Amino acid sequence: MTGRRPTQVRIASWPHWYAPNPYLELFYGALQPHGVVHIRHFDPETDPTVAVSSVDAFHLHWAYPYWRDGQPGPATQAVRVARLAHQLRALRRAGVPLLWTVHNLAHHEGDRLPDRLAYRLLHRMADLRIFHSRWARDEARSRYGETGGDMVVMPHGNYDGAFPDPAPGDVTRKALGVSSDARLLLCFGQLRRYKGFDVALEALRHLPRGRFHLVVAGRSVDGTGEALLRAAAHRRGVLVQPGDVEPQRLSDLLAAADVVLLPYRSVTGSGALLAALTFGCGVVASDLPYFREILDAHPGAGRLAPVEDPRALARAIDTFLARPAHERERAARQAAESYAWPRVVEPVARWITGNVRTIGSR
Repeated sequence: MTGRRPTQVRIASWPHWYAPNPYLELFYGALQPHGVVHIRHFDPETDPTVAVSSVDAFHLHWAYPYWRDGQPGPATQAVRVARLAHQLRALRRAGVPLLWTVHNLAHHEGDRLPDRLAYRLLHRMADLRIFHSRWARDEARSRYGETGGDMVVMPHGNYDGAFPDPAPGDVTRKALGVSSDARLLLCFGQLRRYKGFDVALEALRHLPRGRFHLVVAGRSVDGTGEALLRAAAHRRGVLVQPGDVEPQRLSDLLAAADVVLLPYRSVTGSGALLAALTFGCGVVASDLPYFREILDAHPGAGRLAPVEDPRALARAIDTFLARPAHERERAARQAAESYAWPRVVEPVARWITGNVRTIGSR
């Protein structure tokens, strides 16, 4: 006896892609067995009368580029926020519910008034807010109250199957000039000040010379990459590689690394953490609520260090790497397996099934 095929629910997202991070493909791929069809190339400024005939729900992810793209001044940002508010209200009046994954509680490079207005608007208007941790949900309640629609916690899923097989670790290490007896420390992702990669660079001064090698790889967003290049100039054991890290390159680096460093100054959620765990690579991260929530549940997968404290970061690295490699790798993989997408997406799938009407049923 076969089960009945679920009714299809068409959900348009903005943005509809997020290269090189395959988060969106993994998220909507996990929702597909629940009858969700991902509609791409949908502009939030689509005429609501057109939208209501083509989608069942609209899903915002990283919303801030809508008003910040091109680095406009505050006045232009405010106009864009007002336009977004008008369009979202029109969509809701047309019967198209709004979902929002709260990847950020505030803008990384500092909130301006338009940012604060936009985040408050989204918290009030979203029919469903999706958070990647209990802490983020509770922090949103503290900042914005109970206004708005429903809230669910959906942990960030792992990256199983999303990256190509890596080259052998010794091959990658040799290409990087890292000896077999040295420890390879890795920072990766967009190079932005809030990630604290400069703290990792400083921590290297407090580790035995020659025994540790730091690689920092990612696209510079706010001038951080250039600053790191200047700081790393003429430093032994440091390699800064600005530019997008393509999937094969990231796969190779993660397979070769001994530990991923996440010395962030602030964070709401982290794909970098889940990518590291997916490859069986433990982490040393800042003692921030999001990282603490994940690592408290999986203590063998990493260690925490005080924020912006290079000496303490160095001690945490040394302590974590003193554990046998096979224990660190096993703990990281066990953590990753607990965040398989079919499992983590369940609360979102239940909400969609119970709350989003299909076009044919309106």
